[in-house]
Amino acid sequence: MEKFIDIRFGELFLKKKNKDDFKKALFVNIKKVLSSFFVSLVDKYDKFWLKFDAKYTNEIVQHLKLIPGIHHFYLCNVCDTDIAALKQTCTNLIADNKTFKIEVKRKDKSFLSREIIIKEVAKHIFANFNVKVDVNNPEIKLNIVIDSPTLSYVWTNKIMGIGGLPVGVNGKCLALISGGIDSPVAAFLLQRKGMQVDYLNFITDVVSKPTINKIKNLIKKITLNHKIYQPLFHVVDFSQIQHELIHTSNQKYKITLMRRSFYRIALQIAQEYGYDCIACGDSLGQVASQTLESIQVISQVCDSIPIFRPLLTYDKSEIISLAKKIDTYELSIQDHEDVCGLFAPKNPITKPKLNVVQFLENELELLKSLENNVVNKHHFVTKRVVCLISHK
Repeated sequence: MEKFIDIRFGELFLKKKNKDDFKKALFVNIKKVLSSFFVSLVDKYDKFWLKFDAKYTNEIVQHLKLIPGIHHFYLCNVCDTDIAALKQTCTNLIADNKTFKIEVKRKDKSFLSREIIIKEVAKHIFANFNVKVDVNNPEIKLNIVIDSPTLSYVWTNKIMGIGGLPVGVNGKCLALISGGIDSPVAAFLLQRKGMQVDYLNFITDVVSKPTINKIKNLIKKITLNHKIYQPLFHVVDFSQIQHELIHTSNQKYKITLMRRSFYRIALQIAQEYGYDCIACGDSLGQVASQTLESIQVISQVCDSIPIFRPLLTYDKSEIISLAKKIDTYELSIQDHEDVCGLFAPKNPITKPKLNVVQFLENELELLKSLENNVVNKHHFVTKRVVCLISHK
């Protein structure tokens, strides 16, 4: 049975004069993500039609679900505008002991009336299956579209996409990423709102190569195997700074001091590479460094660029649910070394004071020069596009 996918937009259509630019960006992004498949994408003004090889249906559907800018889509089964063809196509989509409903849209009014089409198709289904009609909550909803005198199509279920806006229409972001659950989800949410996200990770002399590889694989997941764009992965060796911070006279402030250092370094990189914002995976009150007081004190070092926290109001269960949806969860829960976890004191301060923090930083005479030094020496782990799946 010949198939195509009818792709619909959501928030994108609210953009009025910019709508065409957003559509073009989404069109390009879809072609990039599906570049490993033989596909044909056609702009139908208020939707895209994707023609493809049906043997890759499952793979293509999974890709489309995670492309920012796609609100929902339909897997359409093509047939002739002929009542016998419509009966056969609908029969192929029905199963025994199911409830069903038929809806008909006639773009071509020259064909049979809506009532006759429903009556004829339903009669054929009843003759071949043990089924019942349920107009309110059917298990199978047969949607018949009479598109032209020669072309009709049928689809059964709306498949939801991730929504949002096409990547690349809302600026560039530098996201702090660890190997945990939260930061990859935060980065994906910003990507979903049209941002191109690059990544920053801090390593020490005890962070192993497998941890870096884990983070690289998380970035591949978020960016759909680097298909939409090729992100930069900035890596900073934090070892010397960490050794300096150990000498603070108030050990409860170690995490606060460390995170302020993270953001000073991130700010320098953001200014050098032209990022519009910095992002992290903070969730309000989740840990000591994410209380309101901690967030205020830590954010104080970034006075010239916004810090986005997409997960600020999310519960952990909601974050885990999103991680599973974007397929980062199983990778995130694998063991890894984390700079924050290795450095955390037993009783970290939950309500730090800015004047105390500034006093402690002034005690650490080498801190500023070490931060500037690691920025100058930071490097990229990878710029290479890696395709995990190829069907050409």
